[in-house]
Amino acid sequence: MPYVTSFERVARERGAQEGFGLGQVALLRSLLTYRFGALPDWVDAVLSDPTPDDLTTWSHRLLDAADLEAVFGR
Repeated sequence: MPYVTSFERVARERGAQEGFGLGQVALLRSLLTYRFGALPDWVDAVLSDPTPDDLTTWSHRLLDAADLEAVFGR
């Protein structure tokens, strides 16, 4: 088993988390497009750097929202 420094371990963990976050954003974007059609530019801006809590909140709101503004609390 090769030696892995703590820096390498942290970098790998962070990379995995960021990759997971990107997957969540892609899924949310797909669901939003399916539900509401083509997404306006402001949605791309909002989805460019979300927190994990943002993603959870928006995903829950998507279930009942009448429009994109309701999903993002605008």
